Amino acid sequence: SRDIPLSLDCTGDRSDVHLDFSETPLRKLKVDIADGRIYVVLGKNEPLVDIEAAGVDAKLRLRIPNDAGLRISGIDDPDYLRTIGLVEQGSDFVTEGYDTQATKVNVKLEDRFNSLTLEFY
Repeated sequence: SRDIPLSLDCTGDRSDVHLDFSETPLRKLKVDIADGRIYVVLGKNEPLVDIEAAGVDAKLRLRIPNDAGLRISGIDDPDYLRTIGLVEQGSDFVTEGYDTQATKVNVKLEDRFNSLTLEFY
């Protein structure tokens, strides 16, 4: 639906999940994919998007708009996040100006997650 924001739960083992929400409003996404790959594209259709990702040895590739605020929690690779321009805020990492953006994306990763790749477009 382009009018009603989605709240989705996705589970599976050794799965490839490709979700494109660039034109579809998403409010909440919860994925639990052990030993799998998750590719998510977000747009600016909702002011606040919450993503929870879990799964032993899972890989998340997240693509978000350049002007969306991003908050990441639960990752233990601070060097990567600093390299791509996020700043430490307590135990989380955020984009500059997170609080002032019209669209905010909150990502919470389980501690056994394998990797995170962020792309801004």
